[in-house]
Amino acid sequence: MQIPPLGAVAPVRSPFRASGASSPLGAGGAQGSSFGDMITKGLQSVSASENNADSMVQGLAAGKPIQAADVMIATSKAGLSVQMLVAVRDQALGAYKEIMNMQV
Repeated sequence: MQIPPLGAVAPVRSPFRASGASSPLGAGGAQGSSFGDMITKGLQSVSASENNADSMVQGLAAGKPIQAADVMIATSKAGLSVQMLVAVRDQALGAYKEIMNMQV
């Protein structure tokens, strides 16, 4: 018995990384993307994944021809996106608190 190959699998991309940047800081800001822009794009990406999962759940509940596996994948992606957002928030707050506690 031979198992056929799956084909090309797209890499998972972080919604918080600028599209053309090779590092999180983007070569000293030469990319034209600020930290605020990256955070905004990340928040929009998380919101879009949540909206997609919500519409898929509603469509499945309404009887539309949507695969249950696709709904589970979409809800899992949305949940992981929220978890990553919370982790980034916690790290940012921790860094802010550490900076505020520095003695000048």
